[in-house]
This record gives sequence, C-alpha cells and structure tokens, in this order.
Amino acid sequence: MPKTERISRRRSVVKTVLVSLVLVLTPFVVAGPALASASCDALNDPSGDGIYFKGRFTASFLQAGDVITITAGLPVSPTPSNYVPSGFYLGIGSFDAPPIVPVVKFPGTLVYTVPQDLTSVHLNWATTPSIPDGIEVSATWQVSCQNAPKANPTLSTQASPSVLLGGPVYDTATLAGGNTPTGTITFRLYGPDDGTCSGPAAFTTAATVAGNGSYASSSFTPPATGTYRWTAEYSGDAKNNGASSPCNAANESVTVSPFVAPTPTSTVSGNVAGPVTVASGQSLLVTGSEVVGPITVQSGGALQLVNSKVTNGIVVTNPSFLSLCNSQVAAPAGNPSQGVVVNGATTPLRIGDPANGCAGNRIAGDVRLTSNTGGLTLGANTVSGNVTVDNNTVGAPVVKANNVFKTLGCAGNNPAPVNSGQANTASTKAGQCSAL
Repeated sequence: MPKTERISRRRSVVKTVLVSLVLVLTPFVVAGPALASASCDALNDPSGDGIYFKGRFTASFLQAGDVITITAGLPVSPTPSNYVPSGFYLGIGSFDAPPIVPVVKFPGTLVYTVPQDLTSVHLNWATTPSIPDGIEVSATWQVSCQNAPKANPTLSTQASPSVLLGGPVYDTATLAGGNTPTGTITFRLYGPDDGTCSGPAAFTTAATVAGNGSYASSSFTPPATGTYRWTAEYSGDAKNNGASSPCNAANESVTVSPFVAPTPTSTVSGNVAGPVTVASGQSLLVTGSEVVGPITVQSGGALQLVNSKVTNGIVVTNPSFLSLCNSQVAAPAGNPSQGVVVNGATTPLRIGDPANGCAGNRIAGDVRLTSNTGGLTLGANTVSGNVTVDNNTVGAPVVKANNVFKTLGCAGNNPAPVNSGQANTASTKAGQCSAL
C-alpha cells in the first residue's frame, strides 16, 4: 500500500502561511542480490524538508554501477495555474545541491548510474521550479535501486613441489578478473588418508586479499609421508563473487616422501685423510669413519654422516640431501665458526633428530644455519660454541633438545623457530630462540 508523507513549513512574512507538499510514495523496489556492504539496500525511507520541499534518500554505501531509478507521475490537484512544475531532478549532497542528471519532465523517469563508490551519501529529489508559498502539490513517486553486477574473478592455484619428510609445503593462489577485490582466500590442506577432502583439514590458513594478484598460504610441515591435497576458496565481497579451487584440482597435490638419502655414489669408512669434497650430483655416505677434513658439500651434492668423526669442520652449500647423525665434528683449530655451516639449502636438513632415528651429535665449535628454505631440524646435539639460526624461510626451523655451551641465537626466520615441546639449554638464548 503506498505511503503518503506531508511536508510542511511555517514562514513569517506579514502573516503565518502554511505551505506543504504531499507525496504519495510506493515502497522501495530493490532489484538484484542483496549485498553485505548494503549497497542499494541501505537506502532509507524518504524524508521531507519543510524549507526546500525536497525528499532525501540516504545510503551508507553505494557501489559504482548501482542504478537508481525514480519514476514520477503527473502532479495532481490542487495545483493552481500560477504554479506548473516543469519537472523533477536528482541532486547529491546537501538539500540545495544542483542536479547531477538532467531535469526530467512530469510524468517521467529519471535514471542515475553511480559513477564511483560513494559512502555516507545523500540523494535528493525535488520539483522545479521551487514551489511557491501557499500551494499544495501531490505526486506519485516510485524508487528502485539495482545493484551493480558483481565481477566473476577466477582463482588458479599451484602447490609447492614434492618434498622429503621434514620439508614444508605451501600453496599459491592467483586471483584474476576481480573488481578491486578484497576479502580473504582460505587455504586448506588435507592429509593422505582423505582423497576427497571430505574430512577435517590437516591445516588451514588464510590470506588477506588486496586486489588481483598472487597470494601464498602459510607453510606447513606434514608429519607423515603420502599425497596431500590443497583447496583454496576466495570469499568474494561487495563487488565480486566468490571463487574456488576444489579438491584434486590440477597442480594442487604434493607428495611427501620418506627422508631417505639418495643412493651413494661413494661410501667412506675407516680412516680418511682429506679434505673431502662432494660435488654436484654426487652422494657421499660416511659411516663408522674418522675423516681429517674439512668436508665440503657443493651445490647439488648429498652427504650422509653416521657414527663418524670429522675434524676441520663441515661446510655445506645448497645440498640435495644432508643428514648428520650420532657423529662428532670439530671445527678447525683457531676457527671455531667453521664447525658445521649450512647455507642455502632447499631440501630438508637433519642434524640430529632422535625421534626419527637420528641420534644427536657432538660438535666442537659453532653451528651456523642460514638462508635455508627447505626446512631443518637441529635436535639433541651438544655444541661447545654458538648456534646461529638466521634468515631461514618457508618452513619453521625445528630447534629442540640441544645443549649449547654458549649462545643459541635466532633472527630473521619466517616462520619463527619452534622446539616441538623439547626445550633447549644454553648459556644465553637470544632473538627468536629466547623462549626455546
């Protein structure tokens, strides 16, 4: 049933004169889907003003592309001949704002497409010319607001490469075709026992969206071998529909293989007078041996040290595999910083990890683990010098149950190191390792 509103004012000139404008309005017609941001739906009931004889619509937010339509019938009696309204218009802002679209004659329809996002907006309609004092006019109005169509962005995803157990996995989602999208992308990782992603996720993380582009999940270190599956879901927002990458989508699975050294190309046992160099493509197994080093592992080389003793240190750069278990390593005399040095690894590192069958080591000198991206475990070792764990990324370094005679210091790691519930002891703990 239409709603009638009478707008009145009293003005003192020679005597008090009552001037009013009567409007018969149909309820708002809101076409299209409702938006969480309340575009269109935020339009309130019209209100009159007794001074300017205008109506006002208010909205907390209007989205670019929203279409507002006002349809007016002919003004009806009593309309004295000395006032004939020529039309009506739409203004924005204050009640006396000028028209933002051309004046429309009675009867007629005014259409306004919002050119840009607007917040706390006032839309004002009025007849023109202004209504003289002492005249009462009635007209029928209908207002509708059509939400701008939402964009349909696409979401493409790429899981991280397969890893050895102990290495981190992550997912990357690329959002394209959105209309300045906001919201979130939620990543879920499902374990190897859930081939349809129907059970609880093993890991869930979210990234905040600020425009089209690529967004990475946080990393996760799977606790078991097998095939893991990622899904990604964009939430959508006021201007954009949601999008998703489902279970078993292309490029969304990652395989976690057992932490097993590659087949040795060379095996060392007994006493060896070094130095020893492991070149790219080579895999060295040192077992039950005493090596006068140093041992140097070049990029792409693999080293497995078990139940052995090495003097003059071990220096490793971007290895294809590294595992040091139940061994003794001594830095060069006069150069304690070169005890065990590992830099730039993209595969998991294991320097002691009794929980996974790798007994801790005794290291005379320092341990320095820097700028590695494949995940690392430093566990149950006794270190006579300092331990430095700096600028390792992608997977959280696991630093647990070590006994460090000097300083255990960590800085610049993302994520920060963890101790898996097994505290370290050290003369001093610093930086990200202060609580470990």
